Order: sequence, then structure tokens, then C-alpha cells
Amino acid sequence: MQPRDYFDESARQFGLAAASVKTLSESFRIAGHQIRFVFASVKLRDAYTPALAHLRCEEGDKTAPVEMTLHFWEGYDHPAPPPFANGIKPSFRGSTVEHLCNGEIQTITVPHTGMVVTFDFSGGAGYAWIADGCAIPAWELFSPMRTVMNLWLVNLGCQMIHGGAVALEGQGIIFAGPSGAGKSTTSLLCYDAGFQYLSDDYCIAEIRSDKPTRLHSLYRSSRMLPSHCDRLNTLVADRDSTRTEDGKSSFYLDLASRNPPGPVTLKALLLPCVTEEEKSRIVPCKDAAKAWRYVAPSTLAALYGGGAKSFQWITSVIRNTAAFELHLGRDPEDLVLRIREFLDGEFPV
Repeated sequence: MQPRDYFDESARQFGLAAASVKTLSESFRIAGHQIRFVFASVKLRDAYTPALAHLRCEEGDKTAPVEMTLHFWEGYDHPAPPPFANGIKPSFRGSTVEHLCNGEIQTITVPHTGMVVTFDFSGGAGYAWIADGCAIPAWELFSPMRTVMNLWLVNLGCQMIHGGAVALEGQGIIFAGPSGAGKSTTSLLCYDAGFQYLSDDYCIAEIRSDKPTRLHSLYRSSRMLPSHCDRLNTLVADRDSTRTEDGKSSFYLDLASRNPPGPVTLKALLLPCVTEEEKSRIVPCKDAAKAWRYVAPSTLAALYGGGAKSFQWITSVIRNTAAFELHLGRDPEDLVLRIREFLDGEFPV
């Protein structure tokens, strides 16, 4: 089976699934581009859209051109995915399905979700088959379709970055680092202090030739381990949270009413690390390779499928953005003050 044959068969099977139900459509404006999701299942719509609610298009916005339409159906009533060539079964460990890809069609499987997705980038359409909508992991609901979204965005000159991101007055920063470095804690403290919140886990970097990188929000979720900060524990406790498989409390934030629309300019990468000091410090990063180690491996590992373009976009962001070490002290108010001063321009970049 050739990639185009596989795509066409996916479209046919979606049509069969949708023929017996009322399809549900949702449109979102993401990084300045409009994407439409069409679901042949209420269950899938309710699973995949809450994290994107702050980006939902209003009625008037729906007249803008839709650049990609992604169709979802599940295998509860159709328990076999669209056929793979030569009887090859999909691996749900996550991979690009090489024999079903060419210059126009790209097909991937998504780890741990039982999802197979095929895109026709020239035609602006995609089809996503999910084995069982009831078996989607809880953590997937708070950053849904991240591999799928990145695959679409990479072809538009954007790249999802694994890191927290906040902004003030149009100036943004990314908090990048390994698990436990303090990305979520710092992002959520800034949210609590009134900063524009873009993410605590995955943001979108829009790469522009000869212009500064711009940042966009994608998910309105936050995922936190129990914190040493009483203020954050209270903030989490006040929300309807879900304990996911990794032990984190995951919940949604209200971004629609407080985040100004539009992108922000990326000012710097801040590389956090927890210290025993009382006060926080921001110092220039003298290790040129540290920003790469903090950003690239975890991003590429979690968002495979973008190939050489992903590598190119990530490299561009790192090379063209000043990097600083953020030494996290125990005083949360002081930490927020240091970041506010940095974004206000009182710290040289």
C-alpha cells in the first residue's frame, strides 16, 4: 500500500464511522493558524478539546480560512486501524511509519494512546484513528495530541518547545530544564502573580527569518508535583485537579479572561535549578552547550516525527536567544520579583 492509498482508506473509514453519528466540529486558532477538529465521537471531543479552550474560535472568527482539518474516530465500533502495508501492525511505542510517508503524506503512531494519524499537508487534511477513547491516559488529556500538533506546526515554521513560558508587556521567557528543575513551580508562581501565562510544559516558538522568535500559548493546563510552597499547594487545592499516572496534580487554568491575545517576543531562555539560598539569582549562562542540553533532548524525545525541520527550528531558537541560569531561592515572592525585573528590562540581555 502506498501513502496516498493509506490516506484515502483512512478517509473512507472515517466516513463509515461518521455515517451513523452526528459529527462534532471545533475550530481553534493556534499560533495564528486556524485548525478544525471533526469528531465522530462525543467522548473524543470531550477528551481532546478542554486543554485548548482558551484558543477556541468565536463565531466571527470561523470565517477565517481553515488551514488543516483533522478528523477523529475510534475503534470501539471499528476495532481495526486502516490497513498497514504487507500486514504490518502499528507500533504504539510511537514512531514514524516510514513506508506510509512521502513528500505529501506523513503517518505516525502516538505512544501510549493507541492512535494512528495520517496527514496530507498539501490538501490540508488529516485522519486520526484511536483504538479506544476510554483508554486514553489521563496525562494525555492535559497536553493532548502534542506530537500530532507539533507535526502540523513544524510545517508552518513553528516548533513546540518543552518548557514553561510566561510574559509581561509582550516580552516572554522560556523556563527550560529537566524534570524537577522548577519549570512548573516558577511558571505557576508567575501566573499567580498576574503574569501572562503561556505554558508550564509545552509552548510554541514561531521562528521568523531575521526577526526575534515569537511565543504562543497552546495548552491552558498545569501539572504539579506536591510543592514546598504553601501558596502553590493552596492554588492547586482550589481547583478540580486529576492525579495522573506520574503522581502530578493536573488541572486547567482560566486563561481566556486574563491572557491578552496574540504572540509575545522571546527575550531569553532561563535555565532553572533549585538551590538552598533564600533569594533567587539570574546570571548569564557561560556554558554554551547547557541551553542545548536543557531544551533539545527532552523536546525531540517527546515530539518525534518533525525530523530535520524540528532539529532546525530548535537549533535556531537556542542559537538566537540569550540564555541565563535561574538559581531558585526559597522565597517565592523574591523569585517573582527577580523575573519581573528581568522582563521589565532592568537586567541586561
